[in-house]
Amino acid sequence: MFRNTNYISNTDIIGSKLINKPIEELRDILFYSPTNKNRIDVIKNLENNIGRYLALQFIIIIIGDELDYKGERYYTNKKYIKIHLNILDLLITKSIVDALFNNNNNSQSISNSISWSGTPRSSSSGHSHFQSNANIERYRISKADLVAEITENNINDMDPYLAERWEDMPLKKLRNVISIKHIEGTNTYGVAFYIRTLYQAWRNSVKDNKPFKNPYTRKEFTDNDKEYILNSMKLLYPNIETPKIGDGRSDIIVETTRNSYLCVDGINYQAVDGIYISFKYKLKLGIDFEPLLINLLNINIPENFNVDVEPEYIQQYFLDNITYLIKNNKFFGKGMPLKIIPKLHQYIGKSIILKKNDYAQYKIFFNYIKNAL
Repeated sequence: MFRNTNYISNTDIIGSKLINKPIEELRDILFYSPTNKNRIDVIKNLENNIGRYLALQFIIIIIGDELDYKGERYYTNKKYIKIHLNILDLLITKSIVDALFNNNNNSQSISNSISWSGTPRSSSSGHSHFQSNANIERYRISKADLVAEITENNINDMDPYLAERWEDMPLKKLRNVISIKHIEGTNTYGVAFYIRTLYQAWRNSVKDNKPFKNPYTRKEFTDNDKEYILNSMKLLYPNIETPKIGDGRSDIIVETTRNSYLCVDGINYQAVDGIYISFKYKLKLGIDFEPLLINLLNINIPENFNVDVEPEYIQQYFLDNITYLIKNNKFFGKGMPLKIIPKLHQYIGKSIILKKNDYAQYKIFFNYIKNAL
């Protein structure tokens, strides 16, 4: 029945129907949906679909066994059959679960609550650090005394980001309050902050490409202020670094090339000089195996349209916005399953190919990307 099937051919009646199926099954597990939200849903969906995986695996094994030796085509067929059988094996055995959820190493999170441990350390800067005086007795100061000290040495009676008054703050948080000194003319005064929310505000300003300003003085924090904030955070998170625009997920590969591509224009093919953007998922299978690259989405846009491109829609802005979203984990989200920009969900596994007369369509896609920033 399957003898001489050309598995990788788009014109082979059997091969053309099967070649994309294992990848499609994997993408269904890769991406977020109302029924595929988390690890538990992924396991449930794998169990529900195991019959389909087994049937598909059985058919592909038979095709592989019945391939005739026909030079290069034979080896190419064998290569893809092996890859797809490996994918189906991952789905059937559920080993895909650990491969996916342990695949992407994101940066250290500071959003979860922490516990202070160890003894305080002294600060070498001129700022006051209410968790880091040199003696243990100072660390054991009562909440009432610590609130009094913070209030006496600073102009604010609450943290500006939490909107939480010092007297309402638990002792664990109060020990992580720092004071930033500000000079105004001949006067020097302090502004107190809960260190973790202050660092998060700094990180958000970097991600949003905005100035990092003291909410009370409306002036930017100085380099010395930032150094002090970082050093204070290192008491809680020794490996934490200065906030910066990230490098994005380690399991997502984005490639941009400039070349010609063919697209259908009526009944004819049109060669277009354009920009090709590919998004791939790198599935790590262990140190003994090469990672599998799973195509997620392709976008082709012309270098030039048949009309003048408005300044706010130039192609470089399109590329820059994609780069920003990727680096800040906004294009596919931070975790698993992948959570692609909602407007692009319908294009998963497909190629968006725009012609020179598709400027209006290009603007729509441009705005999908821009609105996700």
